[in-house]
Amino acid sequence: MDWLADLGDHIRETPRRGPEQDNNRIVVGGDAGSEQGTVDLAVDPDNILQVRAALLAEAERLSGVLAELRYGLRFEPMGSDPASIAFGQLATGRLLTNPDSYFHRCTQYVENLYVGAEALAETARRYGHTEDAIAASFVSLTVTAGGSNA
Repeated sequence: MDWLADLGDHIRETPRRGPEQDNNRIVVGGDAGSEQGTVDLAVDPDNILQVRAALLAEAERLSGVLAELRYGLRFEPMGSDPASIAFGQLATGRLLTNPDSYFHRCTQYVENLYVGAEALAETARRYGHTEDAIAASFVSLTVTAGGSNA
């Protein structure tokens, strides 16, 4: 399916923005025996705000990608016959509307990034970082209708 390959390419090619907005990436990983989907990430008082900023930057980037792709994941029936209608509903459900759809799984991943960033903010407070330092560690590039950052 070419559209699925295109989706993967789109996600890989959408720029990642680091804390300094310079497209940097954080490379993390466990040993060869680690569980898939887990990340072995150590934070300390010196890097916790940068790690939080990286999680927030990735969450914001992926939120934008999902917003762009959302309506493209809806399959309209190619005809009025029952098979076309059923396939359109099935494909749309699998990709977008079912609770376990790919879209909802990706949305949950983004929510988990935000939860992780909030947990890091709480840990940063315990490390002695101020609210101002925590807030300044990541500035969203999302612009609201009024023209200011969200």
